Amino acid sequence: TPTSPPTVSMKPSALPTLAPTSEPSNVPSLAPTSAPTALRFSTIRNQLVVAMVDQASLLNITTAEGRAFHWLVFEDEYMMNAEDEHLLQRFMLAVLYFAMGGENWKYVSASDGIWLSSRSECEWHFEVEPDHFVGAFRCVNGTVTTLNLSDCNLSGTITRSVSLLQNLERLSFSGNELTGTIPPSIGVMRNLDLFYLDRNLLTGRIPSELGDMKADVLWLYGNVLTGEIPPDLGKLKSRSLDISYNFLDGTLPSKLGRITQLEDLNFEMNHIYGSIPSSFGGLSDLVSMLGFGNGLSGPIPTEIGLLSSLESLILSNNNMNGNIPSEIGMLSHLWDLWIYDNNYTGALPSELGLLSSAVLVFLNDNSLTGTIPPELGNATDIVSLWLANNKLTGTVPSEIGKMTNLVQLQLLGNDFEGSIPFDGPICALRYQSLYSLMADCFTDIICDCCTACF
Repeated sequence: TPTSPPTVSMKPSALPTLAPTSEPSNVPSLAPTSAPTALRFSTIRNQLVVAMVDQASLLNITTAEGRAFHWLVFEDEYMMNAEDEHLLQRFMLAVLYFAMGGENWKYVSASDGIWLSSRSECEWHFEVEPDHFVGAFRCVNGTVTTLNLSDCNLSGTITRSVSLLQNLERLSFSGNELTGTIPPSIGVMRNLDLFYLDRNLLTGRIPSELGDMKADVLWLYGNVLTGEIPPDLGKLKSRSLDISYNFLDGTLPSKLGRITQLEDLNFEMNHIYGSIPSSFGGLSDLVSMLGFGNGLSGPIPTEIGLLSSLESLILSNNNMNGNIPSEIGMLSHLWDLWIYDNNYTGALPSELGLLSSAVLVFLNDNSLTGTIPPELGNATDIVSLWLANNKLTGTVPSEIGKMTNLVQLQLLGNDFEGSIPFDGPICALRYQSLYSLMADCFTDIICDCCTACF
């Protein structure tokens, strides 16, 4: 029997980069030892408290904020003026260092002479390879706007005070070992345009406050997130939303259909159930919808035909049922149609022949009935057509021979009859592109040119 089509996930491994521009508890607390230091201590403390840093955390040497405050007052050789407009920024970058195991960071730790160095924080970066920078590598007038700490061996948790970095436009913590939950306070980072938390060990729910962001890209995939998808994510203005490879459950919120700028929606490999909302028909800019490996049920909504920009529809390995809607034929840009391993019934719509751009069509392992429509042969760009393990009947139409780009044709596990003659147009493809032709030629069908019989 054939193997299932490979699953694909096209994910960049790091944040796109640009060239750099320029009340106390009973734990040990901080105490200045001289008059000048005492003045610096109190002035910096007051400035940070005004900037909404929690004073109890600030004076607690066991917290990341307390350690960063101690470093800023007593150890930082840069000796930034307490009135400097970038004081909070330098403090917060130090907080991240102490909160996320900075002593073990790759490339940019203090032991590498980069983070917590005596230089401006705009110089706390490292060029891993040409044009690939990690650290605080993009500044505008001394203000850090891009912070890329992807694949830097970060650990620990994301402190809620990270939201005080209000000028950040791009932030990546991708590919690390961060634990704990996503702080709801991140939702107030209104300037954040690209936000990557993918490939960590984050737990808990997706905060509904993330829906208040203006992030063009929001990637949370590859974590251990649980709970339902918050409907408030429908307030996003994102082009790309990726929540795949988590443990999310519940249904797909219909409000996601309001993200009209959305181009890429990926929720694959979760425990999401229920049907695909008809409101998704409003995602007119959608290019890819990836939802395989969930518990989705119900039919593909007919509104799918409104997604005129759609190139990839991957809903395999679910419990979806009903007929394949004829409206799929309206998707003239569709390349990938993967709906295998579901419970679809009914006939193959003749409109599938209108898929002028389709390359990979995987309809196998369903309960489809009826015959193969001759019109399917008009979809001449198809490279792989898998119809195996359904309940299809009748003869295999000779019009399939018009599919001159066909490389794989799987027909086994059906109830076809008749023959695929050696001198017919389908077998003629064996001298062109077709290298794999599988059918039930030991039992139901005579096939003179099959590469494998079952």
